[in-house]
Amino acid sequence: MSDLDPQSESFRQAMRRLAASVSVLTANVEEGRQGITLTSVASLSFDPLSLVVCIGETAAIRPHLTEGLPIAINLLKSSHKEVSDAFAWSKKGEEKFTVGSWESDDSGRLILIDAQAAMLGVVDKIVPYGSHIVVVLRIEETRVAEAVDPLLYADGSYFRLGEAL
Repeated sequence: MSDLDPQSESFRQAMRRLAASVSVLTANVEEGRQGITLTSVASLSFDPLSLVVCIGETAAIRPHLTEGLPIAINLLKSSHKEVSDAFAWSKKGEEKFTVGSWESDDSGRLILIDAQAAMLGVVDKIVPYGSHIVVVLRIEETRVAEAVDPLLYADGSYFRLGEAL
């Protein structure tokens, strides 16, 4: 049974119906490699190229996120369920990077080699809002795989993109 008030519970149920592509944000910080699974990634601007992500204040990566930090947003493909789970809950710290094949660029950004796409940039701005932070990422480079086969998440389960309508 939920301890949320009726409006909060209704909102939570509505958000379970918002299907989203799954991504992993990664960063290489003094304490080691860090990462988190996200479904709250959205384009923000084409000038400058930027994304916005939302991260809970209590997330393990939160204390490491600072303006100017080089990051990578790795868009997962349908075969990356284990990568998503590792960065969401099943692994801690450095152990997360034992799932999937990772490489670093010259800035130390951590890139999933066979990602659907990887967007490389820096943390440009952090705005606290309620229980989360809104993080603006300025994108400097984008790598895109040929096939379109994203890992999707809705109602607590993973899905593969189906038939176009």
